[in-house]
Amino acid sequence: MSQARFSVRSAVAEGFEFWRANVLRAIGPLVIASVGLVVLLTARALPLLIAGFAVYVLAGLAAQGALYRISLAGTGAESPDRNGPFGLQWRMTETRFAIVGLLATALLAIVVIIAVFMISALLVGLVGVPAATAATTPEMLLASLSPTGAFLFNAAALVAVAGLLVLNARLSMAVPATAAENRVRFLSSLGLTRGSVLRILAATILINLPIIIMQSLAGLFGKAMHGADAVALTQLIVGIVSTFFYVPISVGMTSYIYRRLREGTGQ
Repeated sequence: MSQARFSVRSAVAEGFEFWRANVLRAIGPLVIASVGLVVLLTARALPLLIAGFAVYVLAGLAAQGALYRISLAGTGAESPDRNGPFGLQWRMTETRFAIVGLLATALLAIVVIIAVFMISALLVGLVGVPAATAATTPEMLLASLSPTGAFLFNAAALVAVAGLLVLNARLSMAVPATAAENRVRFLSSLGLTRGSVLRILAATILINLPIIIMQSLAGLFGKAMHGADAVALTQLIVGIVSTFFYVPISVGMTSYIYRRLREGTGQ
């Protein structure tokens, strides 16, 4: 069966409507994730940084679990009745999400390391080994590039970023597929996104656009205030707002896309 199409506009609209109707049903882990983010962005001691990061990630997974049970009810996912008070619970769905997250992080890290190695090798090749040996910093290496070399370097970096975005889009159905099928779906979920990468990228960019705008405004505000405290405060506000908005919106959007793509594969 041919792959089902989906409307980018409908996917984004579904995400925002899902947020409006269901954000309070996962308010518990979203609040805890925000507390973890506050600790992560304000702590100076390494143990607190690790604790803040762990709380942020685990609470985020709990929020996703609660929301995916709601958004994918009737497709084979666990019943929303399995959700705890205010969306606070940790069951097999959340454990599977953690496994998928670890697999995705490992794969993306490997790809990033390979890309950095290849771009670094290209940079050294463009500059020449003697010049590269004399240059002690990446900035000095970049400054020594010819116009043609700078173009080739920038083109390679752009291709690497585009490749990471495409890989992320190809893996975007791993979590909803895992939720709907009650088993870990990682590389096996790639078939769902075949032929739909550009639409998924467009929808992802659109729901991230408010966050990107807020980040840009926060950066401008920080520069205008000329203070690290102002930058930290604005970044913290953006992070908390993003947590409460992005997580439910992305769940609603990816669930809609998953259902449409699943129809096209005849599952």
